[in-house]
Amino acid sequence: MVGSYEEALELADETIETIFIIGGAQVFEQALKREETDGAYITHIHQNFDCDTFFPEIPKSYQKTLLGSDEEGGVKWDYLLYER
Repeated sequence: MVGSYEEALELADETIETIFIIGGAQVFEQALKREETDGAYITHIHQNFDCDTFFPEIPKSYQKTLLGSDEEGGVKWDYLLYER
């Protein structure tokens, strides 16, 4: 496990085709700004919760595709793919 996007890239060699970032917020923000990042799978929950950490704004250079939707217990969400 590494603590930054740069560290992940350094550990990856030519045989690693895909890197998945699983947090935290600062690493997500670093990754979204890098040209090597060509996509992001996002689950958008359509409800407000009392939270103190949020996913960073996705740059306008990414195009959004709806992959599917679901609902459980009255909470709705979308599965999205942002690509550039």
